[in-house]
Amino acid sequence: MKMREGLLRVAQALVSRTHYRLTTGALPDPGLLIHLHAQWSSGILHIGGHLGQEAHWYEELGKPVLWIEAMPDSARSIERMIAPYSKQAVLQACLSDSDGCEVTFYISSNSEGASSSLFEFGSASVGPSSMWPDLDLRMVDQLQLTTITLDTLMHSHSIDTSQYDHWIVDIQGAELLALSGATSSLRSCRSLVVESSSIDVYAGGARWEDVRLLLAEHGFVPLWDCLGHMDVLFVREDQQWMTALR
Repeated sequence: MKMREGLLRVAQALVSRTHYRLTTGALPDPGLLIHLHAQWSSGILHIGGHLGQEAHWYEELGKPVLWIEAMPDSARSIERMIAPYSKQAVLQACLSDSDGCEVTFYISSNSEGASSSLFEFGSASVGPSSMWPDLDLRMVDQLQLTTITLDTLMHSHSIDTSQYDHWIVDIQGAELLALSGATSSLRSCRSLVVESSSIDVYAGGARWEDVRLLLAEHGFVPLWDCLGHMDVLFVREDQQWMTALR
């Protein structure tokens, strides 16, 4: 608890020095903290790119970006989206905690497969307890994909992970699997935003407490708790820039 309070005070002090001109008496909102960590990064690793909607914003930040997307069609859409941006690239890969496993990947009915996943929908997504009843979510198709760990993917493409020290991990319930296969790559990560769930959004998918504990083993702390289904920003506990601002 003390560490989290200290991190929030540091974030507060940092934000008070930016052009947002926030007062030091009010904590910034989560979206602003996420935005600032992207600004401070060496580059962005976006795992679960869907259609690359954030490409223009990343270009405005002037950051190198590596997109990783499991669905081949979506990866091609990202490739078209980022074509004008010389600092951005995309790799098609189904990330997990092991290499070479043949898996079923489920294609969702909404927004060109926005909620597609290695897992089928759970009770918080479909049926009488659905959080999104108007979307009428369901899985409408399947793909057979082969898994690869992030560590293997980066090594096989000779990618220097230190060039991308801010991560976005949004892969619809498979976040824990992907992070479990990123032991080496996480050493270069300074901050990451993880889509997290404390409810059954995906059957058998990542749960908040498991993600939190795994990242704690790698030296990361969350800046807020997951309530339901939301993005959570994790930062490395031992960063010198945080110590300097205390």
